[in-house]
Amino acid sequence: MDEFRIKTEIPSIDVALNHKTVVGCVGSCFAQEIGTRLRDSGFEAAVNPHGILFNPISILHYFQMLSGVRTARMLKSAKGWVSLDHHGMLASESEADLYAKIEGLNANANAIFSRSDVFCITLGTAHVWQWNDDSEVVANCHKIPANCFTRRLASIEEIVSAMKGCMDLFPGAKFVFTVSPIRYTRDTLVGSNRSKARLLEAVHTLVETTSQAFYFPAYEIVVDELRDYRFYKDDMVHPTDLAVEYVFQQFLSAVCDVQTVGVASDIRRLSRALHHRALTSSTSAAEAQEKAKLEIAQKVEEERSKR
Repeated sequence: MDEFRIKTEIPSIDVALNHKTVVGCVGSCFAQEIGTRLRDSGFEAAVNPHGILFNPISILHYFQMLSGVRTARMLKSAKGWVSLDHHGMLASESEADLYAKIEGLNANANAIFSRSDVFCITLGTAHVWQWNDDSEVVANCHKIPANCFTRRLASIEEIVSAMKGCMDLFPGAKFVFTVSPIRYTRDTLVGSNRSKARLLEAVHTLVETTSQAFYFPAYEIVVDELRDYRFYKDDMVHPTDLAVEYVFQQFLSAVCDVQTVGVASDIRRLSRALHHRALTSSTSAAEAQEKAKLEIAQKVEEERSKR
């Protein structure tokens, strides 16, 4: 026996990612992990500018708000002023302050999303919460009493429609979909698997019906290829840094050529040196950081000039 694991077969992904490509990463906390690594590797990427989004319908609402065809539903809660369409990180003391915060983040996100060649969308769950006042799906319940919401599973048709809606708003971009390998144990394993099954079926429906969509099997890599609890953190749910790093390297190999992967690796190494907090505030440490910054800038510029 030559292998002690089942190697995940990566489907063809017609996305030639390089350091001139602009990337938008939106979705669950797994999108955050991959997007952050892309940025640290020198790619121009916006990563969940308004916070984490777990379900596909809220992702559509988010893109619609950025495009100006939908407005955020703001209300006052125990946490202060919040938006039912955004993550709790945006909570503010006043409605005006929350509105200004959202508008500022919209401008920043649009500055990149309007130029994005590729969107990486990570779907976390098909379970959604509806606000009873308007029956619309919310992005976050903000610890508002549960009787204000109705919880349900989105249908495969709803998920497909939501993701098609996202792609229609950015017809010139390609979309790489992943399903988060993080299980929602609060739903029980049976409930979590039902949810993931709907997401997977919806994504494959999209991939089979449009040349704009592709699937990267992050879910299968973690759940099947890395089929061992040593690849999970103490909660037995979230992948370890080692597991996420393995998935990220698989992702890069699937969407980049060998040259780009090599440059990304060099830039990551410099980024780690740059972000490493020096034990002292010595002049030599500051000089080393400035040197790392300069090397990163030069490598990115050289790579972009070749494309």
